[in-house]
Amino acid sequence: MPNAKVLSEKQAIVAALTEKLQAESAVLVKNDGNLLPLKKGIKVYVESSNSDAKAGYDKYIAEFATVVDTMEEADVVVGDFASINDVTELFVD
Repeated sequence: MPNAKVLSEKQAIVAALTEKLQAESAVLVKNDGNLLPLKKGIKVYVESSNSDAKAGYDKYIAEFATVVDTMEEADVVVGDFASINDVTELFVD
């Protein structure tokens, strides 16, 4: 059983990492060309590091938009990533 000091230190590290990831993942949406709110029927590409989250986005977005299979087909791209890594950076580029 882990001792209380080690567990406390681990929780502090996890809390700090969580805060850092949240700060780095904040996105400012700029409404260029009056894109927002999205118009019914707009084409949306969704990518996520979590397959369940992607399925949820796809299902919800499909109620008012067309979910497409590639970024090239999309008018709008939605990304949801749990961590910053090479794949995420490529997505953002």
